[in-house]
Amino acid sequence: SALLAIGAGRMRLGEISALTGATVDEVVQVAEELQAARIVHGERDRIWIAHDLFRRAIYYELSEPRRAVLHRRMAMFLGDREDPPADELATHLDLAGDASAAAGYAWLAGERCLARGTVAEAAHFYAVTARNDTDPRRVAEATARQGIAHHLGRDMARAAPVLELASLRLRALGDLHQARRIDIRRAEALAEDGNAETADLIARLRAIKEEAQDEEDWEAVALALDGELKACLLSEQLPRVNEITAELESLDGRGESYAQVAVNGAMSIGLMLTSADRARAAARRALDHTRPKDWSRLVAINRLFMVLVQQGRALTGEAIELVSE
Repeated sequence: SALLAIGAGRMRLGEISALTGATVDEVVQVAEELQAARIVHGERDRIWIAHDLFRRAIYYELSEPRRAVLHRRMAMFLGDREDPPADELATHLDLAGDASAAAGYAWLAGERCLARGTVAEAAHFYAVTARNDTDPRRVAEATARQGIAHHLGRDMARAAPVLELASLRLRALGDLHQARRIDIRRAEALAEDGNAETADLIARLRAIKEEAQDEEDWEAVALALDGELKACLLSEQLPRVNEITAELESLDGRGESYAQVAVNGAMSIGLMLTSADRARAAARRALDHTRPKDWSRLVAINRLFMVLVQQGRALTGEAIELVSE
């Protein structure tokens, strides 16, 4: 039962035998006794603890050193698989106290979660990386990605403080390029969470935009304009929305692919007020500039879907294809 509590999921009897050194017959006998006591459920050669309350009670009954030993044993077992599960390995190694290995697997798990859009899980694993890694660069990057994951999941109460910490860490490393992007997201998070006045938000975003323009950082310019655009839409400053859209159109074609994702994605929102066809075309251009399995593709898909919904195309094949991806 201790191994089941550590594993926190279904386990094969053969796996338990390999982990404990007991024979399969001995494992089967114990499993039958636990099933009779209704502590575990079973299906064919798999068993699992019947209720999370039981699992937690068994888990916390173990001493801390015992838990660490079992977590390490589980990690070693999982690590021998042909395609080791990074998320499970990160969890077990973290709880075993193996900081370096936990950080590496947690980063990999976070990247995989972010690519498939499970942003809450991604935020968790980036936090594990930041907590365990000793490289200041990787800690800063993990903190930034944790904040981005919270931001993508619209969990702004968590996003804002994490993004602030990420910006401080990035600026301490001299990485103003990435810090600007984090500052933009933080400003948006504060606004959406109700912790910033519209005028203050716009002032922050304009300051970031000016800094980015001086550095010819066109992606950051577009992201700052995108943030200001959304703030102006919410506060119904429609003339300024048209001005921002014109600024974005002047940026079309500048910068690398990430810049064009930001430019066209933001432009699509501004154009929704004046030209449905141009808005859709801009959102499609943003998506075309993305790379497979990159987090920016998730943002571009969301933006194009918003445009389609606004145009009454939510049930079209194009929209359904986006949702499926």
